[in-house]
Amino acid sequence: MAGVFIFMAIVAGLLGGLAANDIAKTFIIGCQSLVYGALIVGMARCISVILENGKLLDTVVNGLARVC
Repeated sequence: MAGVFIFMAIVAGLLGGLAANDIAKTFIIGCQSLVYGALIVGMARCISVILENGKLLDTVVNGLARVC
């Protein structure tokens, strides 16, 4: 899916008359706003995997449910 996104960005830039350097600069500027969200999602998944593999996720969820 990411490959299709990159390919379409290049095609759109070429059809718009941009040079390859301008396409790359514009693409990087557009991706900069997505990096923060991707890092947050990645870290959340990392924590979830660690809790699942350590058999702690159910205990944490149960404890939080009892507090609320």
